[in-house]
Amino acid sequence: MGTFVTVGNGTQPFQRLFDALAGIIAQLPQPIVIQAGHNTVDLPGCIVFDFVGQEQFEQLIDDHELIISHAGVGSILTALERGRKPVVIPRRCGVYAEIINDHQITLVTELADLGLVSPILATDRLPEAILDAVRAKSHLSGLSSPLDHSQPFYLDQFNVALNKLSTQQPGFRKLCLVSACGGHLTELRKLMPVYHKHSFFYVINNPIVQPSDMQGKTYTITLCERDWRAGINFWEAFRILSREKPDCIVSTGAWPAIPFAIVGRILGIPNIYIETMARVTLPSLTGRFMYYLANKFFYPWRQLAHFFPKGEYCGLLL
Repeated sequence: MGTFVTVGNGTQPFQRLFDALAGIIAQLPQPIVIQAGHNTVDLPGCIVFDFVGQEQFEQLIDDHELIISHAGVGSILTALERGRKPVVIPRRCGVYAEIINDHQITLVTELADLGLVSPILATDRLPEAILDAVRAKSHLSGLSSPLDHSQPFYLDQFNVALNKLSTQQPGFRKLCLVSACGGHLTELRKLMPVYHKHSFFYVINNPIVQPSDMQGKTYTITLCERDWRAGINFWEAFRILSREKPDCIVSTGAWPAIPFAIVGRILGIPNIYIETMARVTLPSLTGRFMYYLANKFFYPWRQLAHFFPKGEYCGLLL
């Protein structure tokens, strides 16, 4: 069925992975399809594209036997949702400059311990490590199920929080769903079994190929890398919230959560925040801020409990 390689939408290059693939292309299941993101890739015999919509992304995972992925939450969650056990290579910071910190290593290690991914942590022998995983057919082994009850628990916790807010606010009906694109948006959309019961609209920070449920009800705000454009985001938050008048703001991060939470407080709109599952032992910077801004704060890993003593553990949405 072939090989599908995906590196998500991260702006930092991941050339290390493509250099490793160059020498082992012939030994991987054929054909090979590569979602290269912001990388320039020239691998003979491979089908390469930059980005694709979520529905097509899911189809590519369904259509291929071997999934090789960076350790982005969106890519991993989608593979697991499609019943696949991906071979996962975390991006590295420092001299590799593939990401701003090494949280992907911790995430991959935890998910590997749960039997959900096949980890590739080697840096000096990456091609051989990928081939070892392919030869061992670790990507074909059945997924373990320590989290069979995690998703219902997670959704129940979120539903309880929404119901509590709705009883406090007569006429509660509309949700503002705020997220950065990529893994944060994937996490947010996995809450759909609960929020689809309400009227809702999305706010994202980058244009994407929108699935049908997002079309016609999505605002795209200015992409801000915690720079001067933050001021624009605050103005956009005020304009959108004043126009839509939602009853609650829900966010999974990253930066867009903050201006919408602050403006929401000024306008009297409550906020529910769910820390990203990408952070296992240390909270994200957004999470540290949102702990004090959100009316209800959830965290997905028990290791974060001492950072958020007034927060609520929700488990993993897998």
